[in-house]
Amino acid sequence: MKIGIDLDGVVFDTERAFRVASEVYEVQELKQNTIKDNRQLRCQERYSWSEEEIQRFLKLYHEKIVKETSYVVGAREILNLLKKERIYINCNNCKRRNE
Repeated sequence: MKIGIDLDGVVFDTERAFRVASEVYEVQELKQNTIKDNRQLRCQERYSWSEEEIQRFLKLYHEKIVKETSYVVGAREILNLLKKERIYINCNNCKRRNE
């Protein structure tokens, strides 16, 4: 059986990591406060950043966040249960640690 799973924010806690990184970038790198809607998850909707600022943020933080984020609570256990049932998840183009 093949299953597709959204990794960002479902298996790996990237949403929280991107939120923290965007706050650091906003204050330390850009030295501004351009929050337009703090309820938004994506920095593109949360801040009034230019396209150049968005691209610079992604260049500085994206790869590090993807490599270093931890599992969402319970996700590892569910993946292990699927594996026991011989249901495998294949992640093409993933640059994460081998697990």
